[in-house]
Amino acid sequence: MSQLFSIAAIRAIEAAWLAALPPGTLMRRAAAAVADAVIAQRARAEPAPVIVLAGPGNNGGDALLAGQILQSRGVPVVPMVVPELLDGPPAASDAARVWAQWSTTRLRPLAGIFEVLGRYPEALLVDGLFGIGLARPIRGPLAELIDGINATRARVLAIDVPSGLDADRGVAVGDGALLRAESTVTMIGDKPGLHTASGRAAAGRVIVAALREPVAGEPSALPALTFPAGPDTGDRGTLLTAQTIQPLIPWRDDDAHKGRQGDVLVVGGRLGMAGAARLAARGAIAGGAGRVLIAGSRRSSETDTPIDPGRPEIMRRAVAASGPLVAGRATVLVAGCGLGRDAGARRWTARVLATDAIVVLDADALNLVASVPALRRVLAARRARGCATVLTPHPLEAARLLDGSVATIAADRVAAARTLARLTASVVVLKGAGSIIANADGEYAVNDSGHPVLATGGSGDVLAGLIGALAASLVAAGDVPEYAAARAACVGVWLHGAAGQWLSRCVGPFGVPAGAIADAVPRVLAGLLNGATDGAQPA
Repeated sequence: MSQLFSIAAIRAIEAAWLAALPPGTLMRRAAAAVADAVIAQRARAEPAPVIVLAGPGNNGGDALLAGQILQSRGVPVVPMVVPELLDGPPAASDAARVWAQWSTTRLRPLAGIFEVLGRYPEALLVDGLFGIGLARPIRGPLAELIDGINATRARVLAIDVPSGLDADRGVAVGDGALLRAESTVTMIGDKPGLHTASGRAAAGRVIVAALREPVAGEPSALPALTFPAGPDTGDRGTLLTAQTIQPLIPWRDDDAHKGRQGDVLVVGGRLGMAGAARLAARGAIAGGAGRVLIAGSRRSSETDTPIDPGRPEIMRRAVAASGPLVAGRATVLVAGCGLGRDAGARRWTARVLATDAIVVLDADALNLVASVPALRRVLAARRARGCATVLTPHPLEAARLLDGSVATIAADRVAAARTLARLTASVVVLKGAGSIIANADGEYAVNDSGHPVLATGGSGDVLAGLIGALAASLVAAGDVPEYAAARAACVGVWLHGAAGQWLSRCVGPFGVPAGAIADAVPRVLAGLLNGATDGAQPA
């Protein structure tokens, strides 16, 4: 399983390892990992030198030592450093030892980088300016320099994190400058901020250098490294990848039939918004539900018109004006897609929350819960009576539910999702670049699939239906509802993102209708069965 570690957890592990190893060992291992990544990324016989950008801390020491290793392998290197390193050694002892091995006449001021890039505009830069210890925003001349690099064609390989990035939150430290990298070699363990919000684009491809194995030249007597005990669930999350979710998918047995796959009832599509309910239903079909129905009043059901002419398999369920919507836990309810926010919508939402079934709340249902205290109380009480709920808010909906602002949500997506899950006693899917899935116990995951092609109206409706179908299959197979809900949320979010990747390859980068996302999910599942690493094989 791909674990994600907070800065505090990485610091605790690093401190234990530094105490167990001779001075400089971790830096040698980190530098060797960076040099290996540079060699792999650099074109063979590329004439341009590797430009090493070194800051004042151990991150800069990693960069300078990686430069030495590259030189020993015949790669030309131009070391460029922040002004204080031209005048004396850095304060960190390991970094100071590396600095002393360079002739100060070889170290060049960072301000001259654009002169070098003028000669080698597509050079590879090793970003060793700032790591996870950065506490202040990057401003002033250094910020201007970073913005200038971002505007060039230079390729950047970041050490640990792109300079300026908060490794926990995935945003620029203090809203300062943030260097964008093509790839990032992150040390000891992966970090959530590399996979969500601005960090997702800034980090590029993430390579985890665990640093547990000795490198060439180290004595064989070095102690074996293990992760120390201590960090709780708040310090560790999970990265959702193809490998992570594949064993969680409810694959079907040879003797499967529709009665074993569970049913999904979509509650929505009112007041001229039938399309939203239909998209949720199509998502449920893509997720493998045995039967998919859209709820309607008895009066609206007295017609032979198909509820979705393009999908005749979607059925209509006539629901009485009062009484239970479903009996027991056999049917998963997906509520809110085109539901509206009037008095009728409030009554529908109250009835949904009163059931014992797994409930997926999206769109209008989320806004109703945010604005009606009585619905909030009913939602929060569902877990105590053994019922499971999944909320799928985008940042604005999450802000309403938390009585906050979109800016607050964006500033720390992991914390926002975990807080909302705790307050509502629900599984929460905070949508966006690097969607966050959190449960009421504080555990969280960050999704690594997705593409901007998903940024279209109706995409969230498809996701809600997809999660509902997966939960229906799991609970029909005997899973505990709360576990089924969390598992379905993780699998559904990843499949939805991978469908976007597939569509971007096969159709185009934007302009794809939401219905196509549902149609792409079976392609992704087929790709996983055929061994695709991202589940997004082209047709």
